Amino acid sequence: ATLQFRVTADGHVEDIRVVKATQKEFSDPANEAVKSWRFLPLSKNGPGYPSSIIVLGTFKFELPEE
Repeated sequence: ATLQFRVTADGHVEDIRVVKATQKEFSDPANEAVKSWRFLPLSKNGPGYPSSIIVLGTFKFELPEE
């Protein structure tokens, strides 16, 4: 899946958008996974500032065992 999102000044993820997914059923789980990610925000001689990121990644989903 390819996702685009914004990293806030404190490293949280917001404004997540699935740009491309091999299956539409993967969009929501990928979105939920990315919500939990944390980043070190960009900074230059001071506090961090927000930035936009595009991530192309492979997400592996496993079904719960019954």
